[in-house]
Amino acid sequence: MATRKAPTQRKPTRARKTPVRRKSPTSKQSDFAYTSNVIAVVALLLEILAVGQFGLVGKFMANLVRYVVGGSYQAVLIILAMFLLYVAVYGKWPKVRLRIYGGLGLFYLGFMLAGAILLFNEMQTHTDMINTIGRLIAQDMSNKATTTPVGGGVIGAAILSVTYIATANWGSWILAVFAMLAGIVIFFNLPVKELLTGFFGASELAGNVVADQARQVVSSGAAKVEELKSNYQAKRESTPYDFAPASGTDSAADAEDVEAAVDLNKTVATTMDEFKMPEIVAPAPIDLEESNLAPLHSVASYAPDNAVATNDDLASLTAAMPDDEAPSDFAPLSHVDALRGPNENTSPKTTAHQTDVGHVEPSTKSVPSEDVVVSGFGKVPDDRNYQLPTTTLLTKVGSTDQSKERNQLEEKSRILQQTLASFNIKATVEKVVLGPTITQYEIKPAIGVKVSKITNLADDLALALAAKSLRIEAPIPGKSLVGIEVANDQQAMVGFRDMMDKAGVNTKNVLTVPIGKSVTGEIIKMNLTKMPHLLIAGSTGSGKSVAINSILASILLQAKPSEVRLMLVDPKQVELNVYNDIPHLITPVVSEPRKAAAALKKVVVEMDNR
Repeated sequence: MATRKAPTQRKPTRARKTPVRRKSPTSKQSDFAYTSNVIAVVALLLEILAVGQFGLVGKFMANLVRYVVGGSYQAVLIILAMFLLYVAVYGKWPKVRLRIYGGLGLFYLGFMLAGAILLFNEMQTHTDMINTIGRLIAQDMSNKATTTPVGGGVIGAAILSVTYIATANWGSWILAVFAMLAGIVIFFNLPVKELLTGFFGASELAGNVVADQARQVVSSGAAKVEELKSNYQAKRESTPYDFAPASGTDSAADAEDVEAAVDLNKTVATTMDEFKMPEIVAPAPIDLEESNLAPLHSVASYAPDNAVATNDDLASLTAAMPDDEAPSDFAPLSHVDALRGPNENTSPKTTAHQTDVGHVEPSTKSVPSEDVVVSGFGKVPDDRNYQLPTTTLLTKVGSTDQSKERNQLEEKSRILQQTLASFNIKATVEKVVLGPTITQYEIKPAIGVKVSKITNLADDLALALAAKSLRIEAPIPGKSLVGIEVANDQQAMVGFRDMMDKAGVNTKNVLTVPIGKSVTGEIIKMNLTKMPHLLIAGSTGSGKSVAINSILASILLQAKPSEVRLMLVDPKQVELNVYNDIPHLITPVVSEPRKAAAALKKVVVEMDNR
């Protein structure tokens, strides 16, 4: 019988999973990723320009960031550049823990607040802070610079405007420091409990160390006092006395006073024996020589006809004035009459005259004649035949008799050295310089003598020298000496001709003028080109007019009319009218305030053009 085979069971076949094809990124997604990389690269380039302040773009971007965060903008840009570099490479913003952002932001907020506090404390103002930062940044943008301090920027100013009202200045400082410390703790994830425990432990340790050191100092000091006391007692017992103390007095106290007096006498006697005559520098007396003066106009053969100008130059000075302030009649008179106005056209001309000794005494209100020409702006006179005046036109002033001061220098040097020795200061007088108004004693202290001990004796030294005033310069610049400056009883006169003869006429640097003498008698010069704004101030009789006339006279002795052009404004009408006849003037001496304002506007326009 045929057997059937059992049907073989087929294993169930697993359905094959067809791989799912990933869709290709759309064009919009790829463009977005590419765009983020490009933006990051562009932002990096702008940050590099801002950090380095390269060109106008760099300074503009730097000022924008400074307006927000203040003077520490470069640190902000560098930190931001790290994140932008990551975006430029990977096309996405880096994942950073929140505490990093929080700690860094809190620290920087405190830092900006501290910067704002420093800025506005220095400016001494605490109102309208935000607008103040805007004005400072606008000023830098207009000047194309980034030099003006702006503190913590507008963010710091905004925080300070709130904290200053709430907690005042010290409260704002406490908040700033607390914010910075909290930012550090959050940024580094420091355990607060352990920090406080360590802080208090360190405080306790520091207190214990200070207490131990204090105990050691006290014990060593007590031992030193006992040693000095025993040495002093032994010395006092070994000192013989040739007198008996008076009845009813303390013998020990009297003995102590006598011993101190003996020690002082020994010190002073030793100092007198060691005194050496110092080097004395004193000017020799100058004999007054008779000045052979020539007429002022004979010095220069200046031809003013070569410099052409008209009254239109004067009319141009009033072009910037309002119509209601401009002069009504501008007749073609002489330039001084035109500036003085129609009511003074008939003022007489006062000429200069010569005395018997040949000294020229200029008038206080000199009216130049018709041949004096106003060259005006932009017109250079022809001074090929112009000759510079010499110092022989100046009066030679003899030196003040300082023989009394000179004879007392040795005795005062001895008194000064003895007075220092009486205060246990060993020093010698090395040099004495007799100046026009003060005398300087150069003191060389011995090794180990503190300079502060000498400076604290200013009143005692002034009493010993019977000085009107005394100043101690410790030390003298460039020397290992201490200078003691004592006012002279008789002040010497410093003659302008004497200064010019010693300094010499400098025709190369015509704006370098002498202004006086130093303590050592050297001529002090100043360069007017390095002093665009010069203020001469002082009390009545202190020499303001003398200084101005010395500067102008120095320029006239060194510069030709084509080298230096002057505009003089004299509202008082008594100081500078004497210079009306000089050919260096752009316009005659201006004495009316309205004309002065118009003339100065013209000068400002000329400066802007240059």
